Amino acid sequence: MLETKRVSVLEIFYDFVFVTGLFTLLYMLADITKYPLETNLIWRFALTLSVILYVWFSQSAYNNRYLKEGPLDYVCHFFDMTVFLFLFKGNTASWKDSWVLLSAGLAFLSLSLALRYGLQWLKAQDDQNKYFAASHALIFLAQGVLLLLGTKLSYEWGVAALVVAILAGWLAPFYFLRDRQVPALDFDRLKDRTSLMTMMYSAGLVVLSLGTFLSLETTTLLGLILVACLILHYKVQIDRVPQGADQSAAGFIYSHYVIMIGLSLVMIALGGFMTPYVRISHIVGLSYTGLAVYYLGILLLSFKRKPEFLGGFATWKIYLPLLVGWILSLRSPATDDVELVSSSSGSWLDFCRSSLLA
Repeated sequence: MLETKRVSVLEIFYDFVFVTGLFTLLYMLADITKYPLETNLIWRFALTLSVILYVWFSQSAYNNRYLKEGPLDYVCHFFDMTVFLFLFKGNTASWKDSWVLLSAGLAFLSLSLALRYGLQWLKAQDDQNKYFAASHALIFLAQGVLLLLGTKLSYEWGVAALVVAILAGWLAPFYFLRDRQVPALDFDRLKDRTSLMTMMYSAGLVVLSLGTFLSLETTTLLGLILVACLILHYKVQIDRVPQGADQSAAGFIYSHYVIMIGLSLVMIALGGFMTPYVRISHIVGLSYTGLAVYYLGILLLSFKRKPEFLGGFATWKIYLPLLVGWILSLRSPATDDVELVSSSSGSWLDFCRSSLLA
């Protein structure tokens, strides 16, 4: 069994910069509270967040296996942080204008990983580690080149190249390493770092929305309580994951894509209740959608885990009160544009709070 290492200060600093930059992506959901909903907003946000999280998890997996905190590691981490900052800074209100910077930034981050895996290939002493490092070096090299070529294409073809590059990065390791034993990940360290990053992101969402939750109406405090319940629920589920889990880390990683997208939707939807003119049924529907996505991530978190970890599967029970609440919300009068109705938002938040704490 691997000896668990603590998350390094370098990784925590890197994650803080990364999470701070993630908040700039929330502009993509700024118009989500408007009715009728432009569904492309959600898909663009989910795609952008997923591809950026893909790079973060790829770097986390590399650090989990090879990080020594030598001069090269510091240089590569600060290079990656600089690329991330330029990438986040370049986001604009129009995704059509910022996708080129997104592709270019991800390309440089992929090439950075290709360089590091290439160096590990040179250092490896056995064929198993050499093949593993060489495979990842080639995958990230091809991915980086494809992303750079995509920036020279038209919008439609460029976005297609971006999606293909990310999907190839996800699937290629399963093909090249399907019949080989790969160097083991320190799962406990991966769990600690991933949960820390998710908690940092969640706490930042709360801080950004704190003024909205605590202003205008006393019932908005329930929004803060709801978010706190979700974060505590996530913490409980993470603590239930057994130490030294011998399962693949892929399911654990992919579940956090869904969890973070769900938390973002819930937070933005709750802020919509404080918008002067909204369609209440639309905001309520968005809120329930975000909660459903979040709990789907919790279900995936516990998928194929050890038998003693059954807490996540019990999460399916929350879908019944969520479904009932959503159906009841459809019975409210249909109005196109109305001012915030305190009783409607308060009743919904009170219902969700009671279902969470049940």
